[in-house]
Amino acid sequence: SFPTRRSSDLAIVLSSVQGEALACGNLGTMNLSQGDATTARACMERQLKLSSALHNAPAQAAALDGLGRLAQEEGDLSGARDCFEKARDIAKKGGAGDMAANAKVEVGMARGEEMFGSFVNQYAGVLMDGLDDEEEDDE
Repeated sequence: SFPTRRSSDLAIVLSSVQGEALACGNLGTMNLSQGDATTARACMERQLKLSSALHNAPAQAAALDGLGRLAQEEGDLSGARDCFEKARDIAKKGGAGDMAANAKVEVGMARGEEMFGSFVNQYAGVLMDGLDDEEEDDE
């Protein structure tokens, strides 16, 4: 949206690293919700870089959480889990208990999704093998 982009521009002009990190985070979240993964990733990675330089644990955790959600939407479940685990660890160390608890839930969900995907793939393989055996028996 125009106000969000304008706030990012203003933060850069004013040389406010903290303001730019905040604006990038908001832009990343907005673009993710609108389905623009490329812009969302660029904004969240910039937020992570700036918030890391500022040693701002809540902003780092938020950026990693956003990158995890993005990875999850793209089907990169291992990448999503890694981002959520990093977010959880940073939030814990930074004293952001609510964010750490949220990230812990995200880690569990990502692990569950990974395990379920693995189960489905294994089960599909067993079914396909069974169908191949039936076709051989019919011949």
